[in-house]
Amino acid sequence: MRARVRAEVLKKSWNPELNSFVQAYGSDVLDTSLLLIALLGFLPSNDPRVTGTVHAIETTLTHDGLVKRTRLRSTTACRREKARFWLVVSGWWITWRCKAGSTKRTTCSSV
Repeated sequence: MRARVRAEVLKKSWNPELNSFVQAYGSDVLDTSLLLIALLGFLPSNDPRVTGTVHAIETTLTHDGLVKRTRLRSTTACRREKARFWLVVSGWWITWRCKAGSTKRTTCSSV
C-alpha cells in the first residue's frame, strides 16, 4: 500500500511544464509545503524533481528572504493576503537550502 501511494503521489503531483511538484493532482499551483518532500525524506534533497520544485518556489514565492505559502489567484484573496509571508515556510526553505549544501543568503550552522 505504501509503495502504491508513493508511486501515485510521484506521478500525479508532478507537473512537467513547471518542472515542479504542485499543490494538488493536476494543478499548476505551487505551495511551499512541497519543501517537506525532501525535509521529511520522501525524496532526497538532490533529486532533480526536488531541486526543480525549490527553484520554482524561489522564483515565484520568495521576496527579500521570506517565503509565501502559495500564490493566491483570487483578486479579493490577494488583496487580503497581499503582504503575508509565513515564517515557518521561510524556515523550511532555509533548512532545505542548508541540507542541499547551499549557503547563499542563509546561515546553516544551526540546522
